[in-house]
Amino acid sequence: MKIRPRSYSRWRRDDDYHGPRLSLAATKCPPCQEHDNPEVAKDTIQVIELDKFPEDILHHIHSLVPLRDAARAACVSRRFLRSWKCFPNLTFNWKTLGLNMQEGTPYDRAKKIVDRIYHILKNHSGIGVKILKLQVHSCSNVITANLLGIWLETAVKSGIVELAVDLPQDQSAKYDFPCSVLSCAASSIQSLAPSACAFRPTIIIDCFRNLKSLCLKLVLITEEELGCFFSCTISLEKLEVSQCNEITFLKIPSHLQQLCILRVFLCQKLQVVEIYAPKVATFMFRGPPTKISITNPSQLKIMTMDGSFYAGMFHHALTKLHSITSNLHTLVLCSSREAFNTPASAAKFLQLT
Repeated sequence: MKIRPRSYSRWRRDDDYHGPRLSLAATKCPPCQEHDNPEVAKDTIQVIELDKFPEDILHHIHSLVPLRDAARAACVSRRFLRSWKCFPNLTFNWKTLGLNMQEGTPYDRAKKIVDRIYHILKNHSGIGVKILKLQVHSCSNVITANLLGIWLETAVKSGIVELAVDLPQDQSAKYDFPCSVLSCAASSIQSLAPSACAFRPTIIIDCFRNLKSLCLKLVLITEEELGCFFSCTISLEKLEVSQCNEITFLKIPSHLQQLCILRVFLCQKLQVVEIYAPKVATFMFRGPPTKISITNPSQLKIMTMDGSFYAGMFHHALTKLHSITSNLHTLVLCSSREAFNTPASAAKFLQLT
């Protein structure tokens, strides 16, 4: 009777070879069996000594692992523990933190999320963070403005590329986004998405020369403050302004030469949108009929005017917008409680037929 060796992989910590190490190994059969059955030796996986990898390569491998697995690896290897202290992708939500959102009360679940984020950031050096996403909109009455400030000051440093802060939506006035933390990240950040907070960039901090995407959702910000922030940006490509109810007049300045996608959704007090940026190709609007002007409409190819919960969008488009739609490829109009004459309307947009 022949006994086939069972090959398997496992994590092994070894303290006898230059201190702790992490090896990915496969069990081997005894030498006599290997000689008796040449297929065994051929199929055997050799030990990979991770201790022999250069530090930068090991850190790169570790950075590709999901957050939970990266934390587990740090528990069994001092080298991965050092890498964990500068782990680059910090995306925090109930799933990445390995929590069951069906257990306990809402307060208990929120407390677990906050405690784990606090523990991770407390042990993080703050160096090397590329992505920070705080998806904690379910943590109402647990997150404080002081705690938020500590988290951002710990992780937002020069070199960060993406920052998203999704806070409890029912308490946006409670959180004042500390714009001062952006000063050290201005040169590197490419995507910024604060949500459900006050964002008051009244002082020009630095030039956000690499910022390509800005998403403001449920943010308390005035048009003057937004204009101040625009003056610091030169490379913006995508802009979304959603449910920012302090804005009455939205002006997109001409120096935003790279802006190609603009989304404006459900800003309750918004009365006027003026677009001076020359390369806007996609414009999506959701809300009641609003005065919209585009200085250079020749680049506009896709336009959506969604007034699903408001009357009068068809009439508004036919009487006010046909002059800016000469080069459109796609036009989407949504309205409510409004009569619509299709043949007469089509004559206004012949280039779409």
